Amino acid sequence: METFKIIFIIIAFGIFVPNQLFFVRKIILTKKQYDENNFVLFSTKTDSIIILIAGIIILIFVIIINLIDTLNIMYNSIMSVFLALLSASQIINCRKKIIIKNNEIFVIPAVGKVKKFSFNDIDSIQEFISTKGIITYTVFQGERAMFIFSDRYIYSNLFIEKARKLHIKISRMN
Repeated sequence: METFKIIFIIIAFGIFVPNQLFFVRKIILTKKQYDENNFVLFSTKTDSIIILIAGIIILIFVIIINLIDTLNIMYNSIMSVFLALLSASQIINCRKKIIIKNNEIFVIPAVGKVKKFSFNDIDSIQEFISTKGIITYTVFQGERAMFIFSDRYIYSNLFIEKARKLHIKISRMN
């Protein structure tokens, strides 16, 4: 039984490590200095902090279950699945971003290939204000939506300022 305890603790740490690595990556992104021509739009740190804290709580729970003599494979399996889901959500949360380098826009979705656009491709931006006060921007090329981001993204204001300087039409949608 001691072997199972050690195995489950190692599995829990192994699943939790990507969560920490992507959180550290987000902290590094936040501390970089950006200007109006080169910046990255990404979700706030609080989203990552909440996921990290939830992962730490579950990791502690798994360790406690295994250290006291109540080894239960079902509890460990369920907690491992929760840890895997939290780590996956942290990776998705940290991977999803929009990189602006001069006139080029690189959209990195949660899953899938990186899409490359330029500010010359943008015809208009629609602004939608939700009932909770969150502003969502949809970027269009003709009638086709290219990508979406919200004002909760860090540096979203730089994107809108750059679009205004380039005289891209920004309309409010009700």
